[in-house]
Amino acid sequence: MKQIGAVTQFMVPERVKPGENVVYVVKLTRDDDNKSDEFKVQVIVPEEVGKDGSFNLVLNYEAMHEAKILNKLKHPNIISFYGMSETPQNQPILCTELMDKSLKVLLYSTQCLLTLQIKLHISLEIAKGLEYLHEQHYVHRDLKPGNICVNYNDQNRCITGVKLIDCGGSRAIPVPDTPDQIDTSVVGKRRMTANVGTPVYMAPELTSTDKSTNYHNSVDIYSFGILLWEIMYRERPYANNGAQNMFTLTRNIIYDNTRPTSSKSNEKQEAIPIAIRELWTECWSHEPDKRPTASQLVRRLTKLVHRLTYEQELHLIVTRGDGPRNQPALT
Repeated sequence: MKQIGAVTQFMVPERVKPGENVVYVVKLTRDDDNKSDEFKVQVIVPEEVGKDGSFNLVLNYEAMHEAKILNKLKHPNIISFYGMSETPQNQPILCTELMDKSLKVLLYSTQCLLTLQIKLHISLEIAKGLEYLHEQHYVHRDLKPGNICVNYNDQNRCITGVKLIDCGGSRAIPVPDTPDQIDTSVVGKRRMTANVGTPVYMAPELTSTDKSTNYHNSVDIYSFGILLWEIMYRERPYANNGAQNMFTLTRNIIYDNTRPTSSKSNEKQEAIPIAIRELWTECWSHEPDKRPTASQLVRRLTKLVHRLTYEQELHLIVTRGDGPRNQPALT
């Protein structure tokens, strides 16, 4: 298999279990200076690898596809890619930087204290990753807590890194002013496929029964809206919407405009600033054209973070008796 990325050699165990993201100390030989260094990296093995270690050409293509995308993306909020190789059993593997845990684990861990400021910080960093991805003319198509990694400092209870992962489902999208310019090395001549992603985070237009459909990066914005709601409430989307099978829930999302509802008391729900609640409502609009862009998300969340920081400083000033300054509250 052709090797891609900043490395030319991987020293890996003889067998890596399919479907597991495992941490190994891997020796990497760099292309630029031909020096070998050891790093702790995450070795990703596709789930579809057979029990005998075999894989088909489709899987080979998908692994190469993700490697090509990751190799092009360089941003603080996108997982760093070190390279691609294979095990002695011909299992394709991708090596990425090591992160502490997924956002999914963080959100539902009772040991992790997440203040509103931390939640906003996480949301802003995700939006920055999306903004960069869209600027590079890619749409992620499977944005969810399990596809976001974070570094969480348990001692200081702070977030030191937020990165999007699993770009294997990403596809190139047309440049707005030049609709014919699509990265054919990545997507070939295929149209954008429907039914891609995780159902509860999927935009209505992605659940189309049509095998091929046209959509834009606004599908990621819809997913972000569901994700923002989940981050703020730390509840699984639609868990409080009654027992429904996925078919019924999907139908209700498409035709009845059903969206997640919280099990928390009204008082706790209203504790989330209205500006944030309005933002996720705009994001999960049924009409793609009414959703904000990723750049607009970054600007609005940045303002919210600054305003929240100001209000916290204001609270300290009032507590000390120094007197407040005139500025509207975060609503």
